[in-house]
Amino acid sequence: FRKGTLAAGSEFVIEQTFLSGQKASVALSTPDGARLGLQVIDSAAKPVCQSAAKTPACEWIPIFTQRHVIRLTNPGRREVRFYLVIE
Repeated sequence: FRKGTLAAGSEFVIEQTFLSGQKASVALSTPDGARLGLQVIDSAAKPVCQSAAKTPACEWIPIFTQRHVIRLTNPGRREVRFYLVIE
């Protein structure tokens, strides 16, 4: 679980290792319902998931244990508070 703020037009990037054969999930929410983009990229730079829904979420089962890049983007014109849950 992480919480933070994302300035208008900016992005937040972290890396996370997910284990082979175990369900992986990433969910994003904002207290005020603002839309943020969510993208997950594997270690081969291939997109695993991309979402710009009102409450973006990604679920998958990794084939290999590897690090993934999780990128949040704020396309809006104001700062947004967010909550990111990674399992």
